[in-house]
Amino acid sequence: MKTIVKVEPILLSAPHGDHPRHLPTGLRPTSLVRVECSDGLTGLGESYLGVYAPMVFKALIEHFAPYLVGEDPCEISKTIAKVRRQCLWWGWVGASISALSAVDIALWDIKGKTERVPVYELLGGLKQERIELYASGGVDDEREELQREAREYLDEGYRALKIRINRHNQAAERTAWVREAIGPDVKLMVDAVQSIAAPPWSSEEALRVGRELEPYRPFWFEEPCGSGDILGYSTVRQALRFPIAGGETLTTVEQFKQFFEADAFGIAQPDATHVGGISECQEVCALAQRRGIPVALHAWGSAVSLAANYHVGFATSNCITLERPALNNPLVEGLSVERFSVREGFLFAPSAPGLGVKLDDAVVHEFPYRPGSAYQI
Repeated sequence: MKTIVKVEPILLSAPHGDHPRHLPTGLRPTSLVRVECSDGLTGLGESYLGVYAPMVFKALIEHFAPYLVGEDPCEISKTIAKVRRQCLWWGWVGASISALSAVDIALWDIKGKTERVPVYELLGGLKQERIELYASGGVDDEREELQREAREYLDEGYRALKIRINRHNQAAERTAWVREAIGPDVKLMVDAVQSIAAPPWSSEEALRVGRELEPYRPFWFEEPCGSGDILGYSTVRQALRFPIAGGETLTTVEQFKQFFEADAFGIAQPDATHVGGISECQEVCALAQRRGIPVALHAWGSAVSLAANYHVGFATSNCITLERPALNNPLVEGLSVERFSVREGFLFAPSAPGLGVKLDDAVVHEFPYRPGSAYQI
């Protein structure tokens, strides 16, 4: 039996667009874990916690490592359950689960490499051979730039895109600009990003914005209320004629269950790097399917983040679309074994064993972690 011999947090920082308010250094952290086995195999995982608190992620992984060493990496549920028991008193949701997401993802990567199959084969096999990607961007404030960006997505083959509308006094105006640029047939998602707003919109404010958006036929209205405002989400969902999407900040199946029971999501957006890993993410998707709720997995990170969520998507019949961050991230290509196969706006199932990711020393040296690069709200 192979065993885990080393669990190592690895922090990187890489260029990530022009966001002086949130990323004053011009860099964005990527927080990885590398799990090494007794037979030399390694697996990679990523946590969304590390975007905001990379040193917290590092400390948590170092805390969990002794509980993982000596365990069988292919007995994923047993191994993760052992570690989750260690934090029930102090971290049964939130940062600890986000950090453990990276470990779970790394174990699935190892198991796929061990069995020489892509991870989606271990999750029940392909449910879809291709899934529509949407270009996720739309942060420019100027009309000309926002429209130019939208047209570039169309030129690249996308037929679905998302913009940010987190300032309610400009939400309808920005949506109108993009709808004008892309025409009536392209799917247009709008993201209010209220998970990082201070204070977030009330349900009354979100409803007012939603009604102003109706003429532009959004495919969904994302994060219209604060992350924990279940009643607000439910109120907005039941009053508007287009789907309400959310869930990227939730860290357990149980949290999703609360939103589902309140009929608060029209589209669920779990993220494997935050909700407990590939294991928990697949459980969320299955729960959503039983309730007739489609999923659109959130994915905003390196190749490890994208691959983890994409593999879950391919093994999930109710996944209707996948997110492709529009901003260039050198750690997508830099950590990929094979390029993501995208044609005419659709992602096709990968074929590499495991997640199809790698970490070379050259990448670690090229993108060393820089203190102060954490995302700032």
